[in-house]
Amino acid sequence: MKNVAAAMPWIVLLGLSAPALADSDNGLYLGFGLQEAEVGHSQIDDTAKSAHINLGYRFNRFMATELGIYNLGDFSQSAIVGPVAAEAEYSGWVTGIALVPRLPIWIFDLYARGGVQYYDIKSEVVTTVGGKKDDDTGVNVYGSLGGAVNIGRHWSVYLEYSIFYTSERVDTRGLGFRYHF
Repeated sequence: MKNVAAAMPWIVLLGLSAPALADSDNGLYLGFGLQEAEVGHSQIDDTAKSAHINLGYRFNRFMATELGIYNLGDFSQSAIVGPVAAEAEYSGWVTGIALVPRLPIWIFDLYARGGVQYYDIKSEVVTTVGGKKDDDTGVNVYGSLGGAVNIGRHWSVYLEYSIFYTSERVDTRGLGFRYHF
């Protein structure tokens, strides 16, 4: 009990000084982006447009955490090889939580994102001789690299490259914006 009483003034002093030591580059942000996705499905050689939304919290200038929802796009590919016609379809979405280390340089931010995702994928390959339908859900890792330009105190525009490991690898390249509360 004596240790708690002796530590109490220090705890109060640290608590009162926290706002004074707080970085002005912290708090909530909301991001929205559009991207071009490419799936590693062996039957699909195409890209699709997709979107994502992120809600993040910056602890300080150098570290944040995010919750993101990513649409991976809707892919469709048709082919005819001799007498066999085939059509492949792939679609899915990902929800993930990640740590986002940042490197601020003047009005620019370089960042990486690494986290854990839950994915829900639907794929189907249908040929004139049969077909295969595959619905897959699971948990895996994902990551991103990006750069942002800060426009004023509340807005930033970013470019990023992301990799999602689902039943197939999905790579995205995108452009988006964030509003910092």
